[in-house]
Amino acid sequence: INDTNKIVTVKFSEVVQEGSAYDDISITCNGTPVSVVTNLNSNILTITNTGTYNDGTYIINIPADAVIDTMGNAINTYTSQFTVDTVAPIITDNDPVNGAVINDTSKVVTVTFSKDIQEGTAFDDITIILEGKVIDETTTIPDKILTTITKTINGNVLSLTNTASYVDGKYTVNIP
Repeated sequence: INDTNKIVTVKFSEVVQEGSAYDDISITCNGTPVSVVTNLNSNILTITNTGTYNDGTYIINIPADAVIDTMGNAINTYTSQFTVDTVAPIITDNDPVNGAVINDTSKVVTVTFSKDIQEGTAFDDITIILEGKVIDETTTIPDKILTTITKTINGNVLSLTNTASYVDGKYTVNIP
């Protein structure tokens, strides 16, 4: 998550109430306890950090007997993990390098980031531009026919592959 004020919500399958270990419900960050306030309402347990979540790996621990149903049946120990990451990835390398002249008409363009990435909301807007025109199935430049660019992600590397051959010209990669 990247919301440093996030409230943790745990939903149970039935109405529950505080058990004998309710006060032992906890969250730790990289092994360090986090100050939290818990609230139980019907079948919803909320765990609120009294501060903000810093970057790190958090473990939620709801011990056995912390929550019981209306018949007195206790839950088993429950743990869950989440990570807070508020640092955006940065580009650390690209191939070919900026300003390079290449003669490989099938060159796969790679962009390497500082950490693993995934498709964002603007993923479909990543483009390669030739002489001011975005390369897609409708792009025509006199005597040059172009096709689409396929985009793949493997860990921290974005690869852009032209489904046809590159032609002479100046290309620009646009990552919004």
